[in-house]
Amino acid sequence: MTSKTKKQKKSLDLKRSREKVLEAEGKRVVAGVDEAGIGPLAGPVVAAAVVLPEHFSLDGIDDSKKLSAKRREKLFPLIQEEAVAFAISIVDIPEIDELNIYHAGLLAMRRAVEALHVTPNHLLVDGRVVPDVLMSQTRIVGGDAEELSIAAASVLAKETRDRLMRNLDNQYPEYGFAGHKGYPTKVHQEALAKHGPCPAHRMSFGAVRDFAGLNSAFFRSLSNSLEAVKSEGELKEWRKQLKDDRLSAGEVKRLRGLAQRYRLSIATESLGDASSNTAVQGELFSQEP
Repeated sequence: MTSKTKKQKKSLDLKRSREKVLEAEGKRVVAGVDEAGIGPLAGPVVAAAVVLPEHFSLDGIDDSKKLSAKRREKLFPLIQEEAVAFAISIVDIPEIDELNIYHAGLLAMRRAVEALHVTPNHLLVDGRVVPDVLMSQTRIVGGDAEELSIAAASVLAKETRDRLMRNLDNQYPEYGFAGHKGYPTKVHQEALAKHGPCPAHRMSFGAVRDFAGLNSAFFRSLSNSLEAVKSEGELKEWRKQLKDDRLSAGEVKRLRGLAQRYRLSIATESLGDASSNTAVQGELFSQEP
């Protein structure tokens, strides 16, 4: 075995360290789960779940964000060919706007897990806890750079979403979706200001309405002021302003959604401060009945 081959094998072994621990505990079928598309202003959110074989040797898999588009495109069919099982789930605009993006991402993950043709004993999840599943799971912050199965899932999710955004670019070429993939780049912001939103845009996102000039000045002021909120008490005071009649019913609904997500972020930061080592090592959640 050459030194290069040894280095590649060591990398693969390190990226399956948690799976080996779980296998020793009798959990032999482990699925990696990840999503793509939480931050963009347009397009679907996509999740993937992947179960890799024991002797998986496909080199070059990493967090999809670190890979070139050509590398992801090349890995996409190879992962599917070698995986014991994989599933990809797409949650589109109507559900995103109905649920909010946070819950839409969780729904995509759950659907991907449920669509696997084999039932995992355990899930390794990038930064989240998949709701309403029976198997135990480990939440790993930055898991797509730590565990091979999560990295494989991230490649499937991102490549699928990129292809969907290229399709949307064919339908709505004036927005440049093929280039920015729906993220709020300067080009995208300018297109929204010029053309307004299209059916691919997430109208539940205040930023979409802001860039398109559809939100009131008071809405923008309240939305921006939320960044200064640092505690539950301050958030309670901020919420009182939602009764102002300068806000439309739709704006109030969107601001309530922002407040809820902000409340979750405050709670997550507090949890992280209380147990910083846990985020690195992963957190074990058992949802077995």
